[in-house]
Amino acid sequence: VVDLKGESIISGGRITQEGYPIDSWYVLKTDGLFQSQDEVDNYPTITSRVGPGDIKYVDLHEDGVIDGKDRYIAGNTFPDYTYGFNIGLNYKNLSLQTVWQGVQNIFVRPNFNMASPYNNGAGLTKDWLTDSWSTQNPNARLPRISARNQYSAENFSDSDFWLEDASYLRLKNIQLSYLINNPQLLNVIGIKGFTIFANGQNILTFTDVRHFDPERNITQTDINQYPAAKTYTLGVNLNF
Repeated sequence: VVDLKGESIISGGRITQEGYPIDSWYVLKTDGLFQSQDEVDNYPTITSRVGPGDIKYVDLHEDGVIDGKDRYIAGNTFPDYTYGFNIGLNYKNLSLQTVWQGVQNIFVRPNFNMASPYNNGAGLTKDWLTDSWSTQNPNARLPRISARNQYSAENFSDSDFWLEDASYLRLKNIQLSYLINNPQLLNVIGIKGFTIFANGQNILTFTDVRHFDPERNITQTDINQYPAAKTYTLGVNLNF
């Protein structure tokens, strides 16, 4: 963004501001999870209901309070790089063709059912069952289990804790084909060419995103988008 006449546009957890990519993530900075009540008692928090296992927010403004002033620009919703390439191999009558595409340096913030246990009456995912904080599991990736509207609702505030690198490299298409060029056989069946092929689309993706398709509208952070389908096709091409 080059010029907004000194203004900033804030929409939820995103901001458009001069000098930064449009619609960047604008969130609270975090520093892991609280491990004890003593740690909570000696740290600024959003509310007094915070306890061990909740997310620790950083007081960037250094005023002893965690609020909107402590937000910072943490990542892009548009990739720095969008790229694609083809790789093909041929050996005698056999041909292998692939199409790859990817993006780099883009972040997504999973929300609602994608991040919160019990959202809309849903149950617990495997991640929440096995990797949420407890006194027996202090090194967990996720905070302690609670509903969004309960005592630790601020765990689900917009923060860099929930941002995921949505960069990916995807095999968009792969096709293996074999050309049958036996003149005697082709004359018998009355055709000039005969190729057998197997084709696959979206069958392989390399990404750090855990629970959804990274090839999506990054600012839509719930489950209301259908992922790109994997498609397999077998067929023949006949040349009469």
